[in-house]
Amino acid sequence: MLHALLEQLDDDQIQYCVLRDGEELASQDAQCEGNLEIDLLVAPEDWPRCRPFFEERGFVRLRVWGYAPHEFFVAYDADADRWLKLDMVTQIVYRAPGGLAETALGPLLLKHRRQIGGVWVPQREHELLALLLHCILDKNAFSEKRREQLQVLCHEICEVRQMDRLLAEYWPADIWQALAERIEAEDWNYLLSQRQAVADRFLARRKLRAWSSVQAQRVQRKVGRWVGRLRSQSLSVALLAPDGAGKSTLAAAVAESFYFPVHLAYMGLYAQNGRRSKRRVSVLGLLGRLADQWRRYLVARWHQMRGYLVVFDRYNYDVLASSATRPGRLRRLRRTLLAYACPPPDLICILDAPGEVLFARKGEHSAALLEQQRQGYLQLARDFPQAVIVDATQDAAQVRRQILTLIWNYFAQRNGNSRLKRWRRSQPQQNPLLTPAAPSPSSASPT
Repeated sequence: MLHALLEQLDDDQIQYCVLRDGEELASQDAQCEGNLEIDLLVAPEDWPRCRPFFEERGFVRLRVWGYAPHEFFVAYDADADRWLKLDMVTQIVYRAPGGLAETALGPLLLKHRRQIGGVWVPQREHELLALLLHCILDKNAFSEKRREQLQVLCHEICEVRQMDRLLAEYWPADIWQALAERIEAEDWNYLLSQRQAVADRFLARRKLRAWSSVQAQRVQRKVGRWVGRLRSQSLSVALLAPDGAGKSTLAAAVAESFYFPVHLAYMGLYAQNGRRSKRRVSVLGLLGRLADQWRRYLVARWHQMRGYLVVFDRYNYDVLASSATRPGRLRRLRRTLLAYACPPPDLICILDAPGEVLFARKGEHSAALLEQQRQGYLQLARDFPQAVIVDATQDAAQVRRQILTLIWNYFAQRNGNSRLKRWRRSQPQQNPLLTPAAPSPSSASPT
């Protein structure tokens, strides 16, 4: 996904440069494990085209305040089962002691960039200087990986005069040979001791501006946290299915692998072991059950306001699908009150599998009863436009990837993806990403 994205940036003539680890990404032998975070420098004149470019490819722009000039885009690569985060800037700015240190390195890196394996990376001299300043000013530390990279780049430097010119502008000592000896000797403490001296070279003439920029960002971050709670980017997802479909296991797997933090909420109307009380239902019992559901819902809603993805294990709608016989008038009223007591979730994922398969997995109830419940859930998919059917006979990892893809597509549609929003407004009767499947009585097709 990443290599295809970078190739398309080239095709659209958007100038970019991978600031760090570009050669590692370009290597065909590189085995990148876990999620990826890529630092991209983009030409300022090409920036207006970047947001629609990434949104069309499934990225979501994170609405965060107080991180200028950084812009963050996130996408889920289902094939690789990993998250890809792009940290994009149009200029090189470091967080130095005393304020934000603006530099003129951005145009220099883009002008002298080089291409390796289809990936544009900085020239070695510029990459070394930018990485050194990043470790000293931004991080105030040298990780083991960055130490190795600096030593490798140090041995690859050929243009000594160019390095001397760069150091004359950005480093207290303007002789490359002296700095190279410190890097080769792994004298990292000495390099970190130069942090204030390096910062002074950037801030000498604009200390007030640099200090005020940091203070403004701090205020923006605090305000942004409260604005985010009032206008949360997150959403709620309900997992519905008969017993044996793996709802609880799937919910835990989504919580472990989703990009944002996840709050799990059990919303079953009955005991968590699936057994219903045989006592006669009274009005007080009904009110108590409604109060209990609202308590769970409000707790989940609070976490959603804090930016958590809320995953409901079961939901009130279970009562619409679980009735084995046609209820009387009072029971229909009670069922309706329970089903629609809480506001609907943003997305409903119905895990579908034949009754025989569900009975073989868990051994509860009978295959005929589970099949009857299954048909009730398939009917829910027809009744609710935000419902989508997922084939639960697949491998658990495949089901999890499919659920993550559905959630992220809905997340992209809801949060700032203008292309998808325009499409949705033009199709008011149909959800472009989450169109419910029309399953046959014998099998349900995955969306």
